Amino acid sequence: MRLSRTEGRKRGGGRTGWQRLPVTLLICLCLILAACAPPPDRSPSLDTALVEGLSAAEEVAMKIQPAGAKPAEAPARPETVAPLRLPDDFPHGRKGEVIRAGWEIFDDTPAALSAGAEHAGTTYDGNALSCRNCHLDHGARPGALPLTDFNTDRRYSPRKGLVITGEERINACLQRSLNASPLPAGSAELASLAAYLKWVADQGFAFTQEGPGVRDFPDRRADFVTGETLFYNICAFCHGGEVTGEAPPLWGPGSYGFGSDMNRLLVLAPFLAANMPPGEPELSLEEAYDVAAFVNSRKRPHARGLDSDYPALTKKPVDVPYPPYPDFFTQEQHQFGPFGPIIEYRERQRQADRWVYWVDHYRSGERDVRSAFEME
Repeated sequence: MRLSRTEGRKRGGGRTGWQRLPVTLLICLCLILAACAPPPDRSPSLDTALVEGLSAAEEVAMKIQPAGAKPAEAPARPETVAPLRLPDDFPHGRKGEVIRAGWEIFDDTPAALSAGAEHAGTTYDGNALSCRNCHLDHGARPGALPLTDFNTDRRYSPRKGLVITGEERINACLQRSLNASPLPAGSAELASLAAYLKWVADQGFAFTQEGPGVRDFPDRRADFVTGETLFYNICAFCHGGEVTGEAPPLWGPGSYGFGSDMNRLLVLAPFLAANMPPGEPELSLEEAYDVAAFVNSRKRPHARGLDSDYPALTKKPVDVPYPPYPDFFTQEQHQFGPFGPIIEYRERQRQADRWVYWVDHYRSGERDVRSAFEME
């Protein structure tokens, strides 16, 4: 007895091999196209970059010039803003006292926290740096890691893979950049620091002009010899390596740790170009790129557990100098460039993932192509 086509499918378990062939061919074609297609000729917006786990510096690196190209002219320096007049601008009363206590910690972290530790019968175990050494003008200068977006709300941290509070962000900076133990939750020091940073954010700073971090980077490995020459001709007058007077040490036990953001080339280079030497910045971004590589090639404190950073490795910025990575490029290339090949490879992977997502939904009967390509 011959079975109807519908009954045959039911007894035979669905489509026969020849009936599955078009879907199989479509899958192969999609994967080939995804592997061969060039990445989109555009840089993601800052919002898109943050969603996809890219840092602002990595967004800049999406615009890397081809090898041998003439570097683009540097854009205008970040606009100046009316400086905070501290402590005169603080509010009066108990609230102002708490904010001022946080500012004193921010302005001279070793002295302020050492005094608190001595009062508690302990010692401050951090390095010689203060918060103000990286976050210039009391944390309100554009192009100098401004803290004008700080809030105490819980926020997702790609590095932790968790939603963390503003106080936890402060402690992460203390541990990574100042090599200090975290402040106890609920402590007066932690509460006052958070109050000060929240006050800075509430002053309504709006930087309408993009800073020097948004410009092209050279698509090459950083030149340590050039960087060292520039450092000792321009920077060493104030920064004597591990020994420091007015300026903070840039390497050695008194400087920022290996796991800090300043130890990332695409973070330090724009900072140097925008701010160094103080008052009269003179480094081009390409020169700052080489100086930053020289500085970050020196020895500095290492922290444990860095290999557990960025649980979702695809969210790891390309210039994080320690493994593991979601690609096959070396640790040295992630630390000192060139970054163009890494970014291009990751973009291809993102495009391939979108194709796989679409094919998977096609096989399951879903035809909503738009939702597939909007998938993050």
